[in-house]
Amino acid sequence: TVLTELDLSCNKQIGPNGALALAEMLKINTTLRLLWLGDCDVRDEGVHHLASALRVNETLEKLDVRFNGIT
Repeated sequence: TVLTELDLSCNKQIGPNGALALAEMLKINTTLRLLWLGDCDVRDEGVHHLASALRVNETLEKLDVRFNGIT
């Protein structure tokens, strides 16, 4: 079985540090298509990490980062 969707919404424990770990995973993952991180307290720092991963990840089709204190 291949992981193609991951919903971690409403998990405040993720925060910027968890976003960094997810970003590192996204750099090498070639199967994940959908990632929901809504309301995970990711903030600006975490979104910057995720954005850098998206520069190399060509398979992710949807990334939800709503309600994360992003300015």
